[in-house]
Amino acid sequence: MFKLIATFIAVYEHNSFTKAAEQLFLTQPTVSGHIKKLEDELECQLFIRTSNQAITACQSAHQFYPQAVSLISKWELNKQGLHDEKQLQQPLHFAASLTIGTELMPHLISYLSDIYPKSDIRLTICNSTDVITLMETARCDLGFIESDVISSQLSILPLCDDRLIKVSAPNDHWLIREQGSGLYHFTNRYLATQNISPSGTTVVNSNEVLVKLANAQLGNTLLSERYLPRLTVPTTFLTDEMTRQFSLVHQEQQLEDVFFAKLIQRIITFTATL
Repeated sequence: MFKLIATFIAVYEHNSFTKAAEQLFLTQPTVSGHIKKLEDELECQLFIRTSNQAITACQSAHQFYPQAVSLISKWELNKQGLHDEKQLQQPLHFAASLTIGTELMPHLISYLSDIYPKSDIRLTICNSTDVITLMETARCDLGFIESDVISSQLSILPLCDDRLIKVSAPNDHWLIREQGSGLYHFTNRYLATQNISPSGTTVVNSNEVLVKLANAQLGNTLLSERYLPRLTVPTTFLTDEMTRQFSLVHQEQQLEDVFFAKLIQRIITFTATL
């Protein structure tokens, strides 16, 4: 379609198929064919042909010309923008809490690597509290958390929901994450609302270890639904009140930076599909 529009612009500006063909390094029949296809697409006549090869622009051509120029201009800008992004060597340092780091970030990094193939991407995985600390001290570019953290220095944008499941064991022992993690926060909330007093707890700083301990039925635990394929023991979904949000953490001033504003929007759009 853009080839047809470019041909139309050349014909309109030269008021000649022949001169347009010379400018575009095309044959005159090719130029004529492009105009005919465009007229078919637009369902209107653009030029009146005469027997001596002279042409007259129709009113529809006069109306379409400024739109055509605008379309080609935007197309060229978009092409240049894509080219510039492919050449961009902007280093990126992300910090993500554990579930996001293992379950979402591989997909997100793969997506961003296609857009910014020359950029160096670094990922730090830690608990949500540590992600906030890294962001507040400007030691990473963007953060990803899974708990209800509030920071007066940062902006926090919701990305997608994450349902929690309870993995049951034939005892009152509980397997929990370390303090500061998103899962620790929600486990404490669940135990309080259900009036559960564990007979004992095992604290680990790894969801993968939680999965293995749960599969060995060494205790009850809460996990993201994203770990379901790795579990071999009974599970139940918690109520909607226990559904948490994965969130993106950024500096407010980053939205004033063209690169980071576009990157943040891309992340929001992409993670909504996961």
